[in-house]
Amino acid sequence: MKVRSPLLLLLLRIGAATCSGELSAESPFLSAAKEEGGKLAAGCVIVAEVPPEGPPVYQLSGTDESVGVPPEHQIFEIGSISKVFTGLLLAIAESEGRVSPDTKLGDLLPPPSHY
Repeated sequence: MKVRSPLLLLLLRIGAATCSGELSAESPFLSAAKEEGGKLAAGCVIVAEVPPEGPPVYQLSGTDESVGVPPEHQIFEIGSISKVFTGLLLAIAESEGRVSPDTKLGDLLPPPSHY
């Protein structure tokens, strides 16, 4: 957790910078992302900005090129992003009438003998 907390703060700061439009190719935040990504035991970090004018700016960090695995096939630590997907799936299921806010998980799962 020691690595993830500073990394999370860094990514939050990068997100704020991106929203305000101050992130650029020379940004110290991209350098910091590269440095923090290099400290990960496993996984990668990608920081990107798509400015209104000009090409996208990105930084890929934490890749281990010595193992011969291309970056697009390397492992990422996704943190708590699964909560976002779970909430989105719940909202879709509710809009389709499959569940309601009062639906219990036990009503959706088979009896325990099927496990």
